[in-house]
Amino acid sequence: MIRLEPMNIRLPDSRIAVGLITKPPTVVVPRGPLSFFAYQRELMTSAPDNAQLRIVAGVARAPSSPASGKLAVNNTWAIRSVSVDLTVAPVPESREMVELQPENPDLVLSPGRYLLVFKNQAYDFVVAGAVTDRAHCLERAETEDGEKFSECRKLP
Repeated sequence: MIRLEPMNIRLPDSRIAVGLITKPPTVVVPRGPLSFFAYQRELMTSAPDNAQLRIVAGVARAPSSPASGKLAVNNTWAIRSVSVDLTVAPVPESREMVELQPENPDLVLSPGRYLLVFKNQAYDFVVAGAVTDRAHCLERAETEDGEKFSECRKLP
C-alpha cells in the first residue's frame, strides 16, 4: 500500500476543461491494476457513491514557429475534465473503510499523472513509465482571445 496525501488545492468543476497547478507530484505508483482504500470515521454513515480519477496533463508551450516543432515544457500541469469513474464499495472487515475501483476491473492506467477525487478532496499520484497518451500533454498557445489549450500533436 502507498499512502496518498491530500492536496491543498481548489478543484475546478469537472465541466471546466482545464485547471492549472504548479505543485510537482510526489507519489509514484507502479503500472498495473490499481484499487484505492479510504479510511475515515464518517464513512460509516456517509460514504459517497462514486469517485473519480482525473487526468493531469503536463503543459507545454506551443512552438513559436511551426517549422521548429519543439515544445517547451515547464512545471505547470493542467487538471483535465477527462476522468475515469470509480465505484465505492464498503470493506466488510471495517465499516470506516471503503474500496475505490475502476468500473472496468481490467483497466490499467497509462503512465502519467492523475488526481484521485474523493469527497471533494484531491490526492495526487503518477503512474510510472514514459507518457504515451496524448491526453497527458497539453500545448498552451497565446492568442488574441487569451490562452488556448489543445492536446499535443507530438509528445515532448
